Amino acid sequence: MGIATYITKDALYDLKELESFQDNWNGDAVIQVHEKIYYSNPEPLFVNFSEEIGELTQRILAAKRTSVDPIYCARVNNATLIPHANIFTADDSFLWDLSRQAARHFLDSHGKQIANFTYPEPEFINNSVGLLSMGHNNQHSHWLLQTLPKLEIFKKAGIRPQKLVVQPTIKGYQKKALAILGYPEKDLIIGTPKQPLRCAELYATNIWGGEIISDLDIYNELSVKCPPTEPGPERIYVSRQDSRNLRRFLNEEKVIELMKEYDFEIVIPSKLTIEEEVNIFRNAKVVVGALGAGLYNTIFTEPGANIIVLSDPWYVTGWILNIAALRHHNIGFVFGHNFLSFDRVHYGRCSNWIVDTNMLREAIENVLDTVD
Repeated sequence: MGIATYITKDALYDLKELESFQDNWNGDAVIQVHEKIYYSNPEPLFVNFSEEIGELTQRILAAKRTSVDPIYCARVNNATLIPHANIFTADDSFLWDLSRQAARHFLDSHGKQIANFTYPEPEFINNSVGLLSMGHNNQHSHWLLQTLPKLEIFKKAGIRPQKLVVQPTIKGYQKKALAILGYPEKDLIIGTPKQPLRCAELYATNIWGGEIISDLDIYNELSVKCPPTEPGPERIYVSRQDSRNLRRFLNEEKVIELMKEYDFEIVIPSKLTIEEEVNIFRNAKVVVGALGAGLYNTIFTEPGANIIVLSDPWYVTGWILNIAALRHHNIGFVFGHNFLSFDRVHYGRCSNWIVDTNMLREAIENVLDTVD
């Protein structure tokens, strides 16, 4: 059982920077894979709304460009993971920039050191290990847009870890995606909340902010390795019927009836295999759906597609605009009526809502006129 107070370090500035991990240096080191990235956001085709749009929504829609902080990859020898996503060096320093999302609760108000705590003897992993585990419980959007790209960053850094550390909550379709990309289940180390790991050679990337990095190669690779068995539908509606807790779409049944009038295939992403998910989204020409994890699968959709985003006027994310920018999609928004939540945790961001079906019908007809 160990107990200590840890001083934080920043991998980018405190580790030795190399041009390549093959350089003649065996100690802890870091490689910058991408410098700061900028790309332009698309101008929405339309922004229709039933009531005043929230201030944050307005700011996100008005942003002309996206910037992504530098992306880098570190090698840490004899690193300890506590419990499975917080990285500590052999000299007991905490690498906050590689694990801050998972470890926020350990940092003091100044971000300088973390509190004393105890942990059992780590399990030793005598392999090169890549860290995929993060502090967001493998929720689909974070897994797709922030975890999966780490494999591409490893590749750009010139490494292929023998094993991957993943969340204990990893889902079956996520394991299948990793298997398709060359990491079968036998090469996955399932992290647990109570068991630290000590890795002979650990590779980890920094955790960037709420933007999508511009490198889409990992999605292209997954798409190529999920060849279509038959042509996918050209019109799909992405349903939130499987999301009943937050941001409930109260009149979705009426919207589904409308979608069927225009021959849209109704898709519930959580019911799909990863191969089905890629194939359904890949060749779609028009995608309509409530903003959320399912709609982010348009990261697989070919350029030129038309995306109609439905949401309440207080909720939008930059991610859907990032995807449209990087995939060269045409994008429009239909904002409905918001029923503000009085739960302080969710106020203004995760409320129940409805959409005006007449307004949506007009948007669909306008888009279909340009497609047909």
